[in-house]
Amino acid sequence: MARTRFRREAFDCFMLLGCLALVIGCTAPQRLQDPAEQVFQGAWFKITYPAGFTPAPSLASSTAEGYDSAAFISPDGSVSFYVYAPQWGGEPTDIALDPLRETLVSENRAVQDNREIQWLTICAKDGGYCRSYQDTRGHQGSVRTILGITYRDEEARSRYLQDYLRFRNSLEQFAD
Repeated sequence: MARTRFRREAFDCFMLLGCLALVIGCTAPQRLQDPAEQVFQGAWFKITYPAGFTPAPSLASSTAEGYDSAAFISPDGSVSFYVYAPQWGGEPTDIALDPLRETLVSENRAVQDNREIQWLTICAKDGGYCRSYQDTRGHQGSVRTILGITYRDEEARSRYLQDYLRFRNSLEQFAD
């Protein structure tokens, strides 16, 4: 009897929370920034990165004040996240393959919704790190976005994977 009553109360509580979530979801303003996140404003993009990471702006924009790319380095230095999101297409020279020190270990391509997507993984020849990127080009190559992660080893990549996915999904690009 007590067990059945507990199940019913738990079910009622679950239903109440579900209804409350629906009401809040329909009436709540945009998501508030998580205190464990920071916002970086590039020349043509905005992206959220984990608090404690150090932003390192890289390529200055040629079309506006600010940067087209930046890296975000973890507190322990074992990973960094990367974004390249210029106004138009371009070449991310800051992440170019260094053939003396690095090897391209995998490359895949696909076309989805009028966009060409390329996935690359580059590793140091000495085994010190790997870096993986998703390079997306749309509108006949006029728009380009690259998101990536550099990691010391698989353990570091796994440890920061959820942070990276939130980072990647937070990118907002601006139009002129």
